[in-house]
Amino acid sequence: MFLQVSMNAMLVALAYSCTTGTFQMVLMGYALMNSVVYVILVFIGGIVPVKSLITFELCVWVSTPVFLFFCFLNAWRYYMFSFSMDLVLLGSWLILFCTMMAYWLYNKQGITKKLWAKGIWFSENDVLHVLMIFWMIYIATVVADRIKDYTIPVLLE
Repeated sequence: MFLQVSMNAMLVALAYSCTTGTFQMVLMGYALMNSVVYVILVFIGGIVPVKSLITFELCVWVSTPVFLFFCFLNAWRYYMFSFSMDLVLLGSWLILFCTMMAYWLYNKQGITKKLWAKGIWFSENDVLHVLMIFWMIYIATVVADRIKDYTIPVLLE
């Protein structure tokens, strides 16, 4: 639940940094609605129980539209305005995508089971968490200083 809510918190942060007005309000409303619905679904999945409602895979599927929006918005803004903030955010989304792909490939190849058979306790969740450390280091060292709340760029003076 916290992962999905954090994706929506990033959506709110991106809305403040990259949009204004009605569009910003729509994004914040979507983030709130998405968080509430997802948390309710997870609780239902835990109480009823419905396994498909409490999986990491569902979280990824619910997060994917938000993630794609991050990529699209920052790519478009970088193309239009060449803001360094958008470029470093694109780098952040690329690292996050590579992290998720590494998790998926590790899981798909069944590497956890093979390693555990040899007494090596390293799972796909460990891959995810180790790579997320590098993502967080990138955010702290490269992205953090470049994030600013949105100001309307002056195209013509």
